[in-house]
Order: sequence, then structure tokens, then C-alpha cells
Amino acid sequence: MRRNWSISALLVMGALVAASCGTDAADTVTSTLPSTTTSTTLPLVTGESGGAACQYTNPFTGDSECRRYVGEGWSDASRADDCAAPFSSVEGTLVSNGCELEDSVGTCRIEAGQPGETLTFYYGGDTAMLSQFCANPGGGVWADSGESAGAPSSMGDDVPPEAAAAAIGTATVAVKPECTDASCIASVVEARGAVEFTPRSQAPRTGLILFPGASVDIRAYAPLAHLIADSGHFVALVPVPGGLSLGNEDRVDDVVAAHPEINTWFVGGHSLGGVAAATYAANERAESIVSGLVLWASYLDDMADLPDIELAVTSIYGSEDGLTTVAEVEANRGYLPAETRYVAIEGGNHAQFGFYGTQDGDGAPLISPEAQAQLAAKATAHFMASIEAGLLQAPDARYAAAADLEGSWCERSQEIMANLASGLPEVSVDEFRAENEFVESKPLVDDEGVVHVPMHPFQIGQHTVLDAPPILTGELWCKHKSQDFFAAQGATPAGDPGSCAKANRAAWEWALTQLTEAERRFWESSGREVEFALDIDHDAGPAWLAGAVDVVRDGPTVTISSSRLVVAADADLDDPRNTGLAYCKLWTPADALRLALNP
Repeated sequence: MRRNWSISALLVMGALVAASCGTDAADTVTSTLPSTTTSTTLPLVTGESGGAACQYTNPFTGDSECRRYVGEGWSDASRADDCAAPFSSVEGTLVSNGCELEDSVGTCRIEAGQPGETLTFYYGGDTAMLSQFCANPGGGVWADSGESAGAPSSMGDDVPPEAAAAAIGTATVAVKPECTDASCIASVVEARGAVEFTPRSQAPRTGLILFPGASVDIRAYAPLAHLIADSGHFVALVPVPGGLSLGNEDRVDDVVAAHPEINTWFVGGHSLGGVAAATYAANERAESIVSGLVLWASYLDDMADLPDIELAVTSIYGSEDGLTTVAEVEANRGYLPAETRYVAIEGGNHAQFGFYGTQDGDGAPLISPEAQAQLAAKATAHFMASIEAGLLQAPDARYAAAADLEGSWCERSQEIMANLASGLPEVSVDEFRAENEFVESKPLVDDEGVVHVPMHPFQIGQHTVLDAPPILTGELWCKHKSQDFFAAQGATPAGDPGSCAKANRAAWEWALTQLTEAERRFWESSGREVEFALDIDHDAGPAWLAGAVDVVRDGPTVTISSSRLVVAADADLDDPRNTGLAYCKLWTPADALRLALNP
């Protein structure tokens, strides 16, 4: 397999290294570098700082960088083209007077002596990390300027509480070793081991070996590892020397050798860790070991020749990721097998694939870290279960039909809740992807008489139904106007106000219409019954938001209940917008279909 590293790929990886160094995310062990690193403290060669160069600001770190075009193969046109977009969102400035030596922490020389040779000057970042990156995978030669912007920060023993709690075993998942401090992680690195998560309920046959993003403490991924292990899979989180996974891919072999009981292995990683996992998977010796590759917020660009490899791959990414953007994932599909399964986490960003804080250059998430962890973990577990069962396939098309109903479902539920003899005026459903924006929204009737119903689709990850999407909308949060609001405007009620339960029943009735005759008979023969309990009423918005759609299985009976908030139109409140409300958290057609097809 070839390992042809392009300049753009190296820039992206360098940015991820540098971005990680400048955040709360951090490196657990920074002292030992691979033997492949080439570094020197000799002064930079002054003569090579002059000439045509590209000056730009790294969008991830905010640091200035400068790339000097040294090789004879560079033309005016190729230099201009390269400098036009050193990053997808950045335009460089092509200059003729070279790069400044002052304040540079060092340089990385790529393709020395070749027509495409470049010399990149860095004006920020940790020289140990930058030199390691330059040498492997870049194959370059690093030269210190004698100055350093400082070593990357370290999580040390001060890890986020979610990560610290997940590093300890529970009643359902065993963790070994239970690393509560950085010295424990250091000993795991020294032993070429891993922090292992094993489900207690069964002896797992599948395992995931996961590499961290650059400079990220491996414990940041413990909450996700817990969720994957709870789904029945063994997970090994691999800490690496220097916080850089690239160059340490062979640690996969150590984990595999220690666990002969695992039949099916997957390798994966977050960000730069995903590149390391792909590098291992592209190695010929991996063909007899690895059954699948899991990429979290990661993509390839001339990094490993994977398009023709017989390997199952899933790429899981966030819609708001500012470091591994959706555009970059889409543009680089050609470097992965055509059958790669792509899973978008709506509202997710880069840093929330772990619990390590924010990252410079990242997008603002629209969902919580806990929500993103659940979606990423379940999507990973779904992929692993599909490969183990030999059932990696496109989801049943009926789930797409259910998803298409989401926008109109809050409109339908508004009609149910109002229950007017004359019907409703025009209804517009306003979707809010960000939960915090939805919280601030109110249903209203505009000057033209249009009823605006705010809606928030709440996603859930699932791993048990393999012909369903790994991520689907499990709840629809709808803010309606109440029946008495419309009555006060002169409308005539057709009967009692509707309920969330009635809207949930409509979802179930739709799901049943999607079944084939054979599927309907199978449902009926299962003995299952679906009941719709009275709505669970709340007297304040925060309590309603904390509620949920409860799906409770008790023997053959499945009971569905919803969280509801009703505020009368004549309530004595200072703000009239807070009156005449009927809020519901609704069961979705997609989740109803999942139950109907899988009693």
C-alpha cells in the first residue's frame, strides 16, 4: 500500500496537532518521541528564508505560518494555486521576499532535494509535537530555531468529571486498569497496553481498538467506551507516547495478542487518531486481523490507498465540526471504499467526540456532549454489530419516509391539540436544531394569521435493529397553541382538547400502515400490545424539558407516555406569550415503525 502524503494532508494534520496543543485537551505523556523523529538545534539557514513563499494564518490555532517553495518544480502558476487555499477556509498571501526567521519556533522540510520541496516556518506551537509530526507521517526533517512557544497543556489529574467517572468500572462494564491519575496512564503507555472496557453481561466476541486525537488524554473517550461496551463490545483505548497516534499504529498488535478470545477486530480513532487507524488498516498484515475501520471526525487525503481495500468503513462526523468540516468529509470520499457508511451527527462538533473541553477553530455545538457521545457510541456499536452479523446494508427505505413526516408531524399534532370544528388556519412548523434556541422559542400567530409551531427533533442512537438507521429521531418536541387560545379568538372547538397521547397513537397507526401483510401477521402473532398512557403533566417549562417520551415494556405490553405542559389562555401572567400553550414531547413515526417491525 502506498503512503503518499500530500501538502494539504500535512497541513490539516499539523493544524490538528497544533489546535490540540492550544486547548484544554491534553497530552498525558510528552517526554518520549519515536526514534524516527529528526530534530536539530542548528540555526536555520538564512539563505533559504528568502524567495517565493505563502504567508497565512492557521485557522485552527490563530498562529502565523509561512511556506517557502524551495523545489525547482514549482512554477508561478502552481505556487499561486497552492497558496490560494492553504486551508479550505483560508486564502494565503503569495510574497516574493520569503519568510521571516524572527519569532519562528522551527521549520519542517518536506521532499528534500525533490522538485516539490517545501520549507514551512512555524511561529507557534510545541516544538516536540511539531517535530514528531514533521518526521512521521510527513517524512520531513525538522529544525529548531532554539525557541519554543511552550509544551502542550496537560490534563494531568484534572480531567473533566464525566471522563473521570467513566474511567471507573460499573455494575455493567469492567474497566482495567482504572486510571484515576496521569501516572497510571503513563504506565499503560510504557507497557504498550490499553485502558480496557469489557461488558460484564457477556463474553464479547468483537473488539474496538481506538486511538486518541492529537494530545488528547485517552480518558476523554471513556464515556463513549462505556456506552459501546454496554452494547456488548470490548473496547481498548490506546494511550500513546507524546500524545500523537501516528507512528504508534503497531500498538494494535499488542492489544490483539493480549486478547485471543476476540474474534472480530475493529480499529478506529478520533481526528488524527482516525488517520493512525487507517494507516494500520492499509498495512497488508492488517488484512487478516481487522474487519472494520471506525473514523470519528476524521478523513483521508492521499494518506493510505483505501478505495480498493476489502474493508468495511464507517465515517461518523458532526454537522458543526469546524476542524473536520462536512465539506472536507464529502470532498475526500474518494479516498475511502465506495461502500463506506457515512453517519452525520446533526448538531455535533469536533471536540464533543470526547470529553476534554473546547478546541480552537471548532464549531459551536447544537447538542450537549452527553447527547453527542450517545449518538457516536451507538452508531459505532451498530456498525460493529452489523459486521459481526454479516448484515451491513442500507436502512429500510420506510425509515426515510418516516423522517420525511417530521416537519408535518408537529402540524398534525397542533390540529389534534386544538381540535377545532372549523379547522386550523395556516400552520408553519419552525424547526430549531439547537436545543437552547428551541427553549427560548414560543408558539405564536403572526399578523397574517399564520400559526407558528416551534419544533425540535431529538435524535437517539440505536444499535439493536440493524436494518434501521443507527441514528433516528426518537422524539419530536412541539410547542402548540392551546384549544382555549383559539376559542378566545372566536374559533369553535369540535370537542375536548386533544392530547399528546392521541398524537402518539396517530404515529402508531401510521407505522402499522407501512407493514406488509406478512409483517402484520408477525406483529399480531407476537402477542405484543401497545397502550397509550395519560400525558405526564408539568407546571413549568424546565420540568417539561426534563421530561421525555417514555417507552416502557412490561411483559407483552408496551406503554407509551408523553411529557406535556398546558398553560391556559386566561392565565394571569405578565407576558401574554406565556399563555394559551400546549407543549408535547411526541413519539415519532420512525420509532413507532422500529417497534412495529421488531416486536
